[in-house]
Amino acid sequence: MSMEFTGPVIKKISVEGRLTMANMAIEAGGKNGIVVVSQGVGGGENDGAGRDPNFVKRLNDLGFAIRKMSTADFQKFVQEQVTGWAPAVKASGAKLN
Repeated sequence: MSMEFTGPVIKKISVEGRLTMANMAIEAGGKNGIVVVSQGVGGGENDGAGRDPNFVKRLNDLGFAIRKMSTADFQKFVQEQVTGWAPAVKASGAKLN
């Protein structure tokens, strides 16, 4: 079961708050939590998380970096990741769809 969080209240919650909500879906027995992405999150001109130096520093300290990319570049990135991980998933015995 997946849990999706959406609506006007969710759109006002910070990125950290949205991640917490997604985590809570797992604790409630869900397989994953999906949180709506609003304008201003995810690499756009008004990207709040990407502009917050504290958030960027925390990500960098953990070994992550914010990369802004177009939708087409992101789709290509996701496809490369799926292709790259497919052998490991298959070797684990999980079923691929």
